[in-house]
Amino acid sequence: MANYLVETTILVDYFRSKPPAITLLNKLYEEENLILVPTVVQAELYYGCRNEDEEQEISNFVEQGYISVVDLSEDVMRKAVELKRLYGKAHECNLVDMLIAASALVNSAVLITLNEKHFKMIAGLQYNVPYRATK
Repeated sequence: MANYLVETTILVDYFRSKPPAITLLNKLYEEENLILVPTVVQAELYYGCRNEDEEQEISNFVEQGYISVVDLSEDVMRKAVELKRLYGKAHECNLVDMLIAASALVNSAVLITLNEKHFKMIAGLQYNVPYRATK
């Protein structure tokens, strides 16, 4: 059993019923891993909703206990600021990505993402790109 923090790209694919994302999350769940989603990712998902039905789908997903939502703690926020200062200008990193990376680091989780470019330079961050994005 391990901790995995799932980034927005994977969850968007999941809610769009893309088989690689569904297979991945089902496998992580069946292997009894802890699947973490930071509140900032949850906010991105809600922001991207086109209607109330999509919002309800996300709410149902969270309420089912399939994932654990990770709040933005003081430790996460401080780590994100540190990461933004270290990598922000040179790598054009935004604060949301640094909050996601900090959440993975503080929670000793492997980050699951399709955006390797946004995270590969962060020292100590374990990440996995489980499949390549498709249109």
